[in-house]
Formats: sequence, C-alpha cells, structure tokens
Amino acid sequence: MHTLLYLDPSPRGEWALSMAALLPRAATGEICLLATDDDMKSTPDLAARARARLGAGMDKITESVRPGPAERAVAEEAKSKYYDLVIVPPAGRNAIQRMLMGSRVATIVRNLPASVLIARRTPPVIRNILAAVSGGANSAPVVRKSSELARSLGATLTFIYIRSDVPVPGNADGNSDEGLDAVRELLKSHAENATLLIRDGFIVDEILREMDTGAHDLLIAGAPSSPKSESWARENVVERILLQCPAPILVAR
Repeated sequence: MHTLLYLDPSPRGEWALSMAALLPRAATGEICLLATDDDMKSTPDLAARARARLGAGMDKITESVRPGPAERAVAEEAKSKYYDLVIVPPAGRNAIQRMLMGSRVATIVRNLPASVLIARRTPPVIRNILAAVSGGANSAPVVRKSSELARSLGATLTFIYIRSDVPVPGNADGNSDEGLDAVRELLKSHAENATLLIRDGFIVDEILREMDTGAHDLLIAGAPSSPKSESWARENVVERILLQCPAPILVAR
C-alpha cells in the first residue's frame, strides 16, 4: 500500500494527520508527506511536525514538496508514483470561493485514479462505518474496502441502499430491484454480518440523514467508474455529499 498525505498548515491539516494515525497500518502502508513549496517556506517544520504526530511506529515515511496550490501539488505527485490512497482535508472555502476557485476535494476526487479520504473533524476512534451502495459497478470496491476496514478497526459496518430515480456514481440506470439483488449478493460474499438499510427518497438527503441520526464516524462511497464519467453531472451526487457531510468520507475506487 502507498498513501499520499497532503499537509495543510491550517488547523484542518490536523484532521488529515488524525485520520492517518487512526487507520490501521495495512490500510496506509508507506506514507508520502506532501506539502506545497509555499507552505514549506512559511512553515519549515511542517513535515517534521507531521512525522511526530504520526509516531515512530508508522511504516516508512517519505516527503515530497511541489508547487501549489494543493490540487496541483497532489495531481503532480500522483503522476510520479501510483498511490492507493490519498488523504486530504477540505480547503475550507465558502460558497463564493468555491465558485471562483472550485472545490479542492471535488477536484482531487474527480481527477485521481486512487481512493481519496476527505478528512474532517476526526473522532477519537472509528466505531461505526456507513457505506453507500447502489448495486452498480463501484459497489464491489465499496463493499470490499468497507469490510476490510471495519474488520481491521473492529468497527460496526452498516450499508445503505437508496431507492431513487437519481443514479449514484457507478450505477447509470439508478437504483432498481436488480441493483438491490446485486448488493445482497455482494454482502453475502464479503460482509454477511453487516446491516443493510433500505431507504426511499433522495440519495444525498437520506445518506446525510443516516450519518447524522446513526452516529457514524466514517462514510464510504463509490466514485464514478472513470474520472470523466457523466454520472458526476447527474445531480452531482458525490460532490454534494463531499461538500455537505460533516464527517470524514472515503471515496473508494
């Protein structure tokens, strides 16, 4: 496993470090600490503080410095080496700033082939995981990654399936009974003991409602089958979740 961890000198950077420290070593493996050249100039001890925060017991840690902004730095580093996982905090931009500059996390998720963990306020431990599944192409990696992570953390795992006319990424035909059957088969093979919730309504609303009422610590969702997938344009399902969910989100590929 190879993990790319973007270092943000703002307080949000601590969220990314905390998530990296919470994950089991098998889920992170070798970690590359990435910072922009401007941030390293303004905060020379940024990487050293990150190493101290992660602890000496972590697997091999390397460092990389690239021109900013964050989206550009992450993209350039990802071109130089394959990463299984990218951990990045949100930029904290407001609606007007996102209109002018775009969303950091949405840009990174759209354009990277790796799974991306968006680090928000991090719980002391990850006890409850919620995974959104559609029965489409990306349900299999979501189920596998969710099951592996839940087992390694000793966390409770819940899957949520929304019956809706609006498709989720990886399932261009929307959620149908056929999709539900596919989900049940996947759970039978990889997560037989997990809970499956079936809800009717709008995908984003139902997922966010369950995150809130179910006290889940982490949300796992599927990304489009390709970075340029048209499913991103349909209601911007994942992008809306990325921007509205207050908890950490793992977008699995």
